[in-house]
Amino acid sequence: MVSLLSQAIPVLVGIDTHAEVDLVDIKLVRQLGLKLCRNKNLPILQAINQQQLHTYGAYNLRLELTDTYGVRRTTLRPYLAIDRDPEDSQVLLGMTALTELKIIFGCQAS
Repeated sequence: MVSLLSQAIPVLVGIDTHAEVDLVDIKLVRQLGLKLCRNKNLPILQAINQQQLHTYGAYNLRLELTDTYGVRRTTLRPYLAIDRDPEDSQVLLGMTALTELKIIFGCQAS
């Protein structure tokens, strides 16, 4: 769930334990009317094919995350805006967010 003040919409959030930055789709940024962060030291992103990705700046995004036990956690942090593939998630949590939010993965044997 992504919220901006009283506005909240459900969005697909992806997780990538190899991503060094946290990403948000520029279309979602525009839809929510988020304001650009003042951070001028933005990383240069490279895709797996070593091509540079165009970035639109960093935006503070408030997320409400719910785990499998129904525990909700709200966070406000910066995400780097890029053009995400329409078939991908609108928000990608990389290691920065996963570490800060203390998100731990567990596996169960069936």
